[in-house]
Amino acid sequence: GIDPRERLHGPQELAEVLRISERIIGPLLNVVLGVMPEPNALVARVALMVLGIGVLALAVSFGIVADFGVGPGEVFMLGLIRRGVGVVPARWITDGLPLGLGIILGGAVGVGTVIFGVALGPLIKLALARLGYSPRTLAPSPG
Repeated sequence: GIDPRERLHGPQELAEVLRISERIIGPLLNVVLGVMPEPNALVARVALMVLGIGVLALAVSFGIVADFGVGPGEVFMLGLIRRGVGVVPARWITDGLPLGLGIILGGAVGVGTVIFGVALGPLIKLALARLGYSPRTLAPSPG
């Protein structure tokens, strides 16, 4: 974790500044969703989807770089990366397994779901690189 007594620099400082506890974000999101009208036009819906995927990719990347204590999906993704799987395939596996399970259980899959699953990995890889984060991999075991 991050020791609050230490001065952070660069992307870590930005990530720490942007970190707001879920006690604030959740209620704020509820207020915004209560006030914001539901977009009916396809252009508005696509724009919100693209914006949402971008914001999520940044949020995941900031959380990883700042070492906030990532969620279970990111733990799984980082575990795959530590074992030599690339960032993009690791994210595709991380998002693909629950998607596949959802399909098996009869869930609906739309175009946005597919775009989300395909786009998030490359966007996280790009954001991590721009934030100067290099994922650690496990050293190969001798012999």
